[in-house]
Amino acid sequence: MALSEREQRLLEEMERNLYNSESDVVNTSNAAKLRPSYRSLVVGILLAIAGIIVLLAGVVTSLAWLGVIGFVAMLGGVLYAITPRKSSGNPQHDAKVGSSHKTPRSAANAQPKRSLSERMSDRWEKRQDGEL
Repeated sequence: MALSEREQRLLEEMERNLYNSESDVVNTSNAAKLRPSYRSLVVGILLAIAGIIVLLAGVVTSLAWLGVIGFVAMLGGVLYAITPRKSSGNPQHDAKVGSSHKTPRSAANAQPKRSLSERMSDRWEKRQDGEL
């Protein structure tokens, strides 16, 4: 069964909205902004090594609390070393990144973005009311 012109236009518009909403999700992804920080890597490794030394000292002296402190320090150092940072290492650039990418919304575009399902629901209600 063939679609009428109106139905084809609605389908094309729905597809465009879907592609636009998908591209918004991809563009706002924070994964691309995360960069390895060599400073945090070095500090984390040093903290992990210190934690291992304290842990071994706790085992040798039979002090459980010292071993626990060493383990926590070692674990914290590893986590600190492998956690990616947003910082690029340049404080001037980092200050600009937060403010330069935000563009002011125009008065016509002042509404917050709605999800695809909300927009589809509104369109369905308008269609049922005979507005489209």
